[in-house]
Parts: sequence; structure tokens; C-alpha cells
Amino acid sequence: MTTISIIVPIYNVEKYVEACLQSIMAQTYTGPVECILVDDCGKDDSIDIAERMIAGYEGPIRFQVLHHPHNRGLSAARNTGVEAASGDYLLFVDSDDELTPDCIELLEKPLAEAYFDLVVGDTAIIGNDDLHEYLRLKLDDGTVLRGADIISHYKTGWNMIAPAKLLSTSFIRQNHLLFKEGIIHEDELWCFQVACTAKSLRIVNHPVYHYMIREQSITADSNKNLWKKIAAKVTIVGEMASFLKEHAIVSAPAYQIIQKFIEEILHYEKADREAFRKTYLTLRKSTQFPWHYRLRVKRWNLRSHLQELHYFLPPSLGERYKYWRITR
Repeated sequence: MTTISIIVPIYNVEKYVEACLQSIMAQTYTGPVECILVDDCGKDDSIDIAERMIAGYEGPIRFQVLHHPHNRGLSAARNTGVEAASGDYLLFVDSDDELTPDCIELLEKPLAEAYFDLVVGDTAIIGNDDLHEYLRLKLDDGTVLRGADIISHYKTGWNMIAPAKLLSTSFIRQNHLLFKEGIIHEDELWCFQVACTAKSLRIVNHPVYHYMIREQSITADSNKNLWKKIAAKVTIVGEMASFLKEHAIVSAPAYQIIQKFIEEILHYEKADREAFRKTYLTLRKSTQFPWHYRLRVKRWNLRSHLQELHYFLPPSLGERYKYWRITR
């Protein structure tokens, strides 16, 4: 049976880590499972609670705890887990969330039929319904996507979070798909990179993951820290563009996703003319593609080329043109 490596970063979750680990220990999957806890040097008793639970556990799951020398953030903790994993497939779990008892069993079952780079399950939102449409799967159970169809359905068909997915360890390592450190909303960038490189994806449209909305979570605070969110998205869009260039990926859907992110960011900035100008110039520099690349992905669609006319203008004129299009 498929060997599964569960990766759980631990940081300041003493109120929730017990329920998280109990949901892992209660899995119905009978194949080999290892669970890697990454201690990211929190200031509470999270890791002590986790280690006490592991000490008293007598089940089949093999637990190990890795310790960072100092706090490095969620992305780094996940990357540490990826480096240490020995399983065929990876499953990321945030330590304030929970798995359904049959999570691994449901996600692993399609792998008995065929190999997939990733198997994506549905997510139940606990505590707030605002994210339901954002996270829920919009593809039927059993749907298989291959090649360009995977990025074509990114965000519109399957969710942009690292958990609730089994991912082939060899696929992740061969494509060097590690998480970008030092940013928030890192899942959006990472899932984009996964979607651009994966060759096969299988949908399991059943809830396998309980995404818990906490009052102090990054997700819950995102609306209160709009400018921090915008700054993160500016970085993410630039990284998306760099990824396509560095990997020589010519993809119309991927290119269009980048343009939609740019529109979203500039829409938030339109009330502040100077902020709009600075953000536009930053985005223009980081997302500039050669004209022949745009021609390949946009073909001869005149309307699309007119929408991106600003790229062909000097920066100051391009900024004014873009501002006019967004505010008209």
C-alpha cells in the first residue's frame, strides 16, 4: 500500500494541537503512515503537548519530531518536513486544523487504480462560511485532469491551499516545489507552481479536511490587514511570472491567472493615486514578458492585446492607461 508522510508544522497552537493530532491518530487508513511534526519554536506549550501525546500513543503511525533552532515560519517548517519525508505521498496538515477519520483512506484509494501527481479532496469550513466558495471543489468526484487542464481549473475548479491533498513526493522533489519563505498566502504561489508542472490530478469530492477559522489566524485577519495582503500578493505575482520564465512554461491559463491577480491588486489601490503608481511600476517590472511570449499565449486576439496595451507604452504612460482602464 502507499506510504504516506503527514507533515505538521507546530507553532503556538496549544489550544488546538491535541485535537489535530487526535484526528491524525484516528485515521482509518491501514497502510504505512509516518507523521513528521516540525517544531518552529513557538512561545507556548504546543510541542510539549504533542510530545506527551506521542509518548502515550500505541498505534501504527510512526511519529517523529524535528526541531528548528529558531522560528522560521510556516513555509520553512513545511519545507523541513518535505526534506525529511520518506513516504510515497505527502499530506500537509496545519496544526490548528483537523482531518476527517477517512481522509487518507479516501485520498489514497484512487492510487490503487493509477498514478497521479496529486489527489485533491474537499474541505469543510468550520467556524465561518465566508471561505466556502473560495475553498470548495467545483469538479465532480472522480474527475481526472491532465496537462494544461490542471492549470486551467486552478482556483475555478480546485482550491489553493496546501492541505487536503496527497502529493507525490517524487513529483514535488523533482520539480523543486518548495514553499516561498517570508510571505503570507504562500499557498497561492505554491499551488500555482504545482498546477503548472503537474501532469495528472484526481478529484475526490468528499470532505477530508476541517479548515478551522480561528479569531487570530492569518486568514481571519486578512481583511483587517489589507495592505499587508496586497504587499504579499505583489510578491506572489512576481514569483509566478519568474516561475514561468525560469521553467520555460508557455501557458495561456497561467499567464491569464497572473493578469487577474494584477487586476485584483490594482483595483484595491485605485483610491490612492500615488500607491497605484508605485504598485503598477513594481508589477510591470516583475511581470514583464517578452512580446513574443504574449503573442504565443494570446494569439491574435485583438481585444486581449488592447487590454494589455500598457505593456507596450513607456512606464509613465502605461501607468496612466492602466489607471484609466481600471477606474473608467
